Amino acid sequence: WQDMPGAILLARPSPRPALGVIGRFDAANKKRLAVLGSQLTDKLARVRYVTYSQAEEDCERLAVQLVERFGRGELRRFCFTAIPRGGLIVLGMLAYVVGLEYDQLEPPHPPHAPLVVVDDCALSGSRFGRFLARCESRQVVFAHLYSHPDLRAAVEAREPRVIACLGARNLH
Repeated sequence: WQDMPGAILLARPSPRPALGVIGRFDAANKKRLAVLGSQLTDKLARVRYVTYSQAEEDCERLAVQLVERFGRGELRRFCFTAIPRGGLIVLGMLAYVVGLEYDQLEPPHPPHAPLVVVDDCALSGSRFGRFLARCESRQVVFAHLYSHPDLRAAVEAREPRVIACLGARNLH
C-alpha cells in the first residue's frame, strides 16, 4: 500500500463481505492489484468475520475454561492484563463475565501473583513472546479467543513460566 499513495481500501462486513480499492492507478499498479486480488480471493475463503455478539459468546467460553482450570476462588488472586489493542476489548468483556475486581486489573502487577495475559487471537505467538520478554511475572496464563491448538501446546511446552495457554475456539 505504501507504493500506491492515495489508494483507499474499503471493507464491507455485511450483508455479503467484500473488499475494494479506490484510487488512481497506473498500469503497474493495476497489475499489482490484479495479483493482490487473486491472492485475496484465495485467502478470504479462510477469513471469518467475528461479530461483537460472537466475541461475547467466545469470552464466556474462555471464562468457563479459566474457572474450570483454576477455580473461581483461586482466580481472585490472579492479576489480568491485555495485549493491545484487540486484547483490551476481550479483557473488558472477560472482566464482566468473570467478575474481576478493579485491583486485579490495575498495574503494577506483583511478580509473585499469577498474571493472565488476554488477547483476541494468537496466530504465531510473536506478540505474546514480545510481551513475555518484558514481563516480570513468575506464572503466566495466556488466554485468548482464537488460536491453533498446536500453537497453544507449543507455548506451554517452550515457555516455563506459562502455566496454561487457553483459547476459546480453534483456528485451522
